[in-house]
Amino acid sequence: MTGVATPGLADLLSVMGSLSIILVLLAISAYVVKMLRSGRLGYSLLAPSPIQIIASRSLGRQSSLLIVEVRGTQFLVGSGRAGIAAIGALNPVSGAGAVELK
Repeated sequence: MTGVATPGLADLLSVMGSLSIILVLLAISAYVVKMLRSGRLGYSLLAPSPIQIIASRSLGRQSSLLIVEVRGTQFLVGSGRAGIAAIGALNPVSGAGAVELK
């Protein structure tokens, strides 16, 4: 023999145990990141956007109307070939979902 040690059962079990611990930690980390991205833990990795699209309606192939909310105020916005234009701010009107331009 040349003095080269062959791995035994104890070495194999040690490597398998280490690998198992690493895989479990990786799975836990992936789960925590998924929960943080969805905001289910009360904290989100993604900052909430101050701009939200509430509704959209297509007016043809390349034009549409959008209701966009920015910091609690809703705006009617037109989008088309020429670009995007703010039409006006919306006021809620008493009634089921009715709005009027300010």
